[in-house]
Amino acid sequence: MKLDRLYAITIYLLNHGKTSANELARHFEVSQRTIQRDIDALCQAGIPVVALTGTNGGYEILDTFRMGQHAATEEDYTHILTALKGLATAIHDPKVNATVEKFSSLIKEGSHGVILDFSILREGDERILQLLKSAVQSKLVVRFSYTNADNETRTHMVEPIAVIYRWYAWYLLAYSTVKEDYRFYKLVRIQNLERTDIPFSKEHEDADQILRRNDEKDERYGGTGSRRCLDDIACCLE
Repeated sequence: MKLDRLYAITIYLLNHGKTSANELARHFEVSQRTIQRDIDALCQAGIPVVALTGTNGGYEILDTFRMGQHAATEEDYTHILTALKGLATAIHDPKVNATVEKFSSLIKEGSHGVILDFSILREGDERILQLLKSAVQSKLVVRFSYTNADNETRTHMVEPIAVIYRWYAWYLLAYSTVKEDYRFYKLVRIQNLERTDIPFSKEHEDADQILRRNDEKDERYGGTGSRRCLDDIACCLE
């Protein structure tokens, strides 16, 4: 059990960067003292974990460290393949299907008993999904008309961060340069979408980090902030 936790802590630090002992203890459901002992064990095993002191202190692994190429197990590949097959049912993308084929060749036939079927999500406008995906990858501003819950229609120009299926609907997470914050836009309310040649005004955090910060404030996820309706023209995340 301890070896599994040590491995998991290593992966967590590689994926999340600097993390406090308190956050690690909460995530792995152990005491901070146990985390400290685990970090000592990792250091003794040659994992270059650095302890940073101060208010914003925590643990992090040096950028020079890389996991071995065969760190993933067959069970890990099965989980990845299950998620990929679910994604393939949600969107029609030849590249996703090709990735499914690649991972299928890495593991034996069989299933771990979970099938994700999101084919109902294809009922939306797939052209919008593909255009937004292209804009996110190219880091280019998009322009569209948006009708809010009060039936008011306005034109928006935003920097798309990610397309997200959440709360039983597709949303665009984007940065509004007018409002200078991150907002949600419901895809079914978007019309006349077009990608511009205007580059992003700045480098943005990963979508996961933006969502995590929002969830910490949202009472639906145990946050302390007030609950806000996502059917409005946009939902401010900050």
